[in-house]
Amino acid sequence: MGKKSRTKARHATSPYGEVGPRQPCPCGSGRRFKSCHGNADGPPPVFVSRPFAKLTGEVDVIAMREFVPSATAPLTLRDGDRTLVLCSLLPMAAPALVRKDGSIWLALQVQHGFGDPSRDLGAVVERALEAEAGGIVGLTDPPGEGARLQDLVEDAPLEVTVHEGFDWWVADIDDPTGAVHASLESANAAASPTSRLSSVEGAYWTNVGPKEHLRWVMPHDEDQLLTALARVHAAGKGTVAEG
Repeated sequence: MGKKSRTKARHATSPYGEVGPRQPCPCGSGRRFKSCHGNADGPPPVFVSRPFAKLTGEVDVIAMREFVPSATAPLTLRDGDRTLVLCSLLPMAAPALVRKDGSIWLALQVQHGFGDPSRDLGAVVERALEAEAGGIVGLTDPPGEGARLQDLVEDAPLEVTVHEGFDWWVADIDDPTGAVHASLESANAAASPTSRLSSVEGAYWTNVGPKEHLRWVMPHDEDQLLTALARVHAAGKGTVAEG
């Protein structure tokens, strides 16, 4: 590439004016311009850092989404009397299952992600409410504007049940299909023993083999929390249990 071409490539014209590709995008996303509004394919989905903010059970929702292998929690829809159960993971990583009795199982650990997990869940719930019983519901494209999970369910503390494995997937099925059975065996083999602490919210004790971990979701400002934890450690008071 000649010098003139390199110079031309260093800056691009956008609605924000002339911006260098490695400069922060003027939209305020925090990404470089070339990875945001300077991308030929358009900007990536807007990332929501706290998608479940203002939900009373926010920390437990995050825990179920990020590291609790097998757990369920009932939710109450604001409209209608359909049963809705929030699940950590469903067979074959399905986003949602509409059961034969009309109840909806909604998964947090899924393979898609369009920037706002709460909006993704809201879109899946809306589709599940219209789907036939016995079907799998999911997303293949960004859901666009619409209701988020917080808009569709009553706000209340989560009653989380942590399961030893995933046998609850087929508890009401006499003869699960081969695909479901294979998925169940694989999931059970990968699930680490986990217990939810009753003394604080969002805290789970997990045995991952050679080590045990306290995994704790906290809603505090990240910088302030890390500073506080550093001070606790420096004071030699970082032990959470003997040994």
